[in-house]
Amino acid sequence: MRARWAGAAFGLLIAVADGATALAQQPNPSDAVDRFLSLNVTGQLQSAEGRGLRIGEASAWDVPSIGPLPNRHDRLLVIDDRTAVARIEARPPDSDPVDLYFYLRQSEQGWQVSAMRTLALPQFIFTLIAQLEARPDRTSEDDAMLENLRLITRPDAELHRWFDEHRAAIEALAEAYEELPAGSGPVREDDEGAPQVSAALRSLHLSQISRQEGRLVLLIGGMLDNSVGLMRTASPPSISTTEYIWVEPLAEGWFLFKTT
Repeated sequence: MRARWAGAAFGLLIAVADGATALAQQPNPSDAVDRFLSLNVTGQLQSAEGRGLRIGEASAWDVPSIGPLPNRHDRLLVIDDRTAVARIEARPPDSDPVDLYFYLRQSEQGWQVSAMRTLALPQFIFTLIAQLEARPDRTSEDDAMLENLRLITRPDAELHRWFDEHRAAIEALAEAYEELPAGSGPVREDDEGAPQVSAALRSLHLSQISRQEGRLVLLIGGMLDNSVGLMRTASPPSISTTEYIWVEPLAEGWFLFKTT
C-alpha cells in the first residue's frame, strides 16, 4: 500500500506551475518546510505563497495538495549552507507509513522546497509480505524472508530503534567481517566462504556486508539502486536527490542510508 500511495503522490506532480513571488521569505529551512506542509494541509499549494515556496522540480507540482501529510517535519539535516533535507513520516489512511524526503534550497527568495524523494519499492514486495504473513505453514526460509522484507519497509524511526536494540550484534558482525583476509569481497547471507559472517547476517536478517569506498556497508535490502542499509564510516556520503537520498547519523560513526 505504501508503494501505491507514494506512486500516486508522484503521479500528481507532473504539470508546470505558473511562477510566483513568495509573500514572505523563510529565513531557515525548518520554517520553510513547515510552512509548505501547513499550506499542503489546507490545500493552498497553488496560492501565491505556496508557489513562491517552491523552486526547481517542486515548481512543477501543479496541485493544491500532494496528499495527507502532517503539518510539521520529523527531522531535518543540513547538507551545506545552501541546501537541506527534511523527513516527513506520512501516514495515509488504510496504508503503511512512508518516509518522504523534501529537499530545500536557499535562493534570493529565502529557503524554498526544491524536490521530493522516497524509497521506491515495487508493489510486489508489499504483496509478498501479506502473502507470507497469511501463510499458516511458513518454513524457516519463509520466516527469514519475511523478517528481511519487514526491515526493508520499516520507517526510519523504527529502523533507528532496531539499530539501538541490535547494536551489539551489529558491531560483532562488523568486526567478524573486518577479520576476514585482506581483499575479501562482499559476503551475502547465503555465502559459504565466510560461515561466521553469513550466520551473523542471517540472524540479523541482513542481505550483505561489504566495503565500498572505504566504508563498511551493511545492506538490509531493496531493489536495484533503491536500497536501505547501515554504514560505518568517518566520512558519510553527501545527501542528494540522485544517489544517497537520506543519510542519518545513528551513533558514533554509524549511519542509516537510503539510495535511489
